[in-house]
Amino acid sequence: MNRWSRVWDDPVLNKEFRQRMRFARTPWILFLYLGAMGLLIFTYMLILQEKKDFLDPEMNRMLLMGLALIQLLVLSFVVPGLTAGTISGERERQTLSVLLTMPLSSGGIILSKWCASLAFVFLLIIASLPLYTAVFLFGGISPGELLYTFLHLLVTVCFLGGLGIFFSSLIRRTGVAMVTTYGAVALILVGIPVALFLIALFYDRFLDTSLQDIPLPIELLSGLHPVITQLAVFYGHQMGLDQQWRIDIYWLYVSAYALLTVGLLVAASYFLSPARWKKWSFFSSRGSLKKGPKDPG
Repeated sequence: MNRWSRVWDDPVLNKEFRQRMRFARTPWILFLYLGAMGLLIFTYMLILQEKKDFLDPEMNRMLLMGLALIQLLVLSFVVPGLTAGTISGERERQTLSVLLTMPLSSGGIILSKWCASLAFVFLLIIASLPLYTAVFLFGGISPGELLYTFLHLLVTVCFLGGLGIFFSSLIRRTGVAMVTTYGAVALILVGIPVALFLIALFYDRFLDTSLQDIPLPIELLSGLHPVITQLAVFYGHQMGLDQQWRIDIYWLYVSAYALLTVGLLVAASYFLSPARWKKWSFFSSRGSLKKGPKDPG
């Protein structure tokens, strides 16, 4: 019990939660985010009602898929902006040294900053649940697909948050850290489809294959792209993809990005730790002592 109370009494988490939720723009962001998504849903439903396709299960699946992709792309631009300045901003305000004197390890500081930065994003996701259930009531969507969608979204958000924290602890300037984080996100969203196209072109031209059996490089890269894995869950059967292959690339995505998130947070705590610099300075001083002055004799 005392352990859980210490977790919730974390000074960094308390400070970040209070500061972030007391901003006047926070409820307005929540209102505009849900208002835009709700307007999109009900406009689409109104169009379907006029076309007499209001209860068409395939149209409802398309609506849910569109909502999931829009939310995924929006959060892909929001999350790096929330996390890429967490540590570098403390350096620029010259408050990082004060933060390091608190009774928290570097890993505890990184974890607290990561949780506090993503708390508002999780609030947006949870607040959008009634909109998804409104679509779910009209049929065409299984509960498993809905769970897959939210698990996919949560894993993606956690990874993007870890990516922003990592570059924020590695790079001293907030602007450079933010540009680097957005560049890494663009490399995933745009670079992977380009690589898939080039690999498919190489197999088709030089290896003389019909690609009936999906090559391993294409399968691995497909399992690392958020949009491809999300589309495979909903429309893989229409694209002629095997069900087991769709399940494999989905869980490849979830497991790979969960491990990458843990690795990024561990690396960020390593770069934040002052003991790392002391260790390197200790070894360099020992090296200089070993060399010593040359004996004139």
